[in-house]
Amino acid sequence: MKNAKVTEQEVRGFVTEWFVKLDEHAPTTAMLPLLCDEELVMRFPEGTMTGHAGFTRWYEACLNRYFDEKHILHALSIVPNGNSAEVKLVVQWQHAEWTPGAARTTFHDHFAAQTWRLQRSPVARKLWIAEYNVDYYLPSIGS
Repeated sequence: MKNAKVTEQEVRGFVTEWFVKLDEHAPTTAMLPLLCDEELVMRFPEGTMTGHAGFTRWYEACLNRYFDEKHILHALSIVPNGNSAEVKLVVQWQHAEWTPGAARTTFHDHFAAQTWRLQRSPVARKLWIAEYNVDYYLPSIGS
């Protein structure tokens, strides 16, 4: 697998794993192996996070704010390029949100278009995210 090219099947499996882990509120330690550290840039509507430290701050805040999450993949485009791939996707994110001090959670239903750059990690030789961009984020109709 040392010089193996990234395949569409491998990317599809990675994307599925990522969203399952988000929905299950996987511990941070289970998420970090899916992310490059030094080169990692993640752009969300709330700001840009870099490296494992930036992701950890963002993710642990999310774990305490969002509940009953469900990510539904609606579109996926994969362009492999040797040991990397560009991924474009549209995901529907349904979740309950709790604001500290609020008596109840509120339900949200949004669509997000995202562009990822995946690459093969040099040591484990598995895919990881090097760049993650939320291109747009819109509420679903009626939400």
